[in-house]
Amino acid sequence: MLFRAGRPDEEILSTARLGFRRMTQSRNSVLQWIGNHFLWGKQPQNPEAIEIMYRAVPLERHYAVYSGLSVVKNKSPNLLHTLADICMQGEEVGRITWGLGAQREQLLPYITPYLQDAD
Repeated sequence: MLFRAGRPDEEILSTARLGFRRMTQSRNSVLQWIGNHFLWGKQPQNPEAIEIMYRAVPLERHYAVYSGLSVVKNKSPNLLHTLADICMQGEEVGRITWGLGAQREQLLPYITPYLQDAD
C-alpha cells in the first residue's frame, strides 16, 4: 500500500507507475488509492494519475475504470476510445455510462464502427 509520509505527489505517482506492471498482488488497492487521492472529487485532477489508470486497463480493467477512468472530468479522445472498446466487450457498461456525463455524445463516434460491423 502506498503511504504519503510527506512525499510529494510526483514521487508517489512515479513509484506507482514504475512498479505497477511488476506487481503480482494488490494492484486493485493501488488503483483505488490513486483514484481516491488524485481523481475522485479533485479539481484539478492529476494527469499522471489518469495516465496510470489508462495504462492499467489491460491488467486491472475493473478497478482502472471504477476507481479512475469513469470519474475523469474531461476525457480525452484516447480515453473515450478505450472506454468505448470496453463497453463493446460488454464490460463496465453501467459504470462507464454513469461517468460520461456531458461527454456521451463524444463517445458515439467510437461506438458507431462496432454497430456498423457485420460481425
